[in-house]
Amino acid sequence: MGMYVSENSIVLENNYAKVLIFQKDARVESVFDKVHGKEIKGEDTYFFSLVAQDKQTIVVPTGLQCDDDCITVETPLGDFRVAVSAQDDYFTFELLEALPAASYKGVIAHVKYNYDVKDKSNTGAIGIAM
Repeated sequence: MGMYVSENSIVLENNYAKVLIFQKDARVESVFDKVHGKEIKGEDTYFFSLVAQDKQTIVVPTGLQCDDDCITVETPLGDFRVAVSAQDDYFTFELLEALPAASYKGVIAHVKYNYDVKDKSNTGAIGIAM
């Protein structure tokens, strides 16, 4: 459990989910529902990205570096660091410094799921920004 590097991916894992993120560009590779034993990744997303100052251009990372409980997100606009914590049933992400000055906003933990929302036995997922 926790956060670790496996092959070319950063893995986030707790009792309910295992999320694989490509280190090369922060694309979500896999979201595995451990409770039901099935893949639930929806359409492709970038787990981390920036939005440029024009408020429209998505700036994709050029790499992710994992060090203990921190991920450094490398982008053409500059780098930023995010602390990651895996709890039994949730993950937390904390921006550790200001985003690069050339950016308008950052996107953290962007994942889309593919499961039947009417099935109450499904593992749920929700994000709360603070």
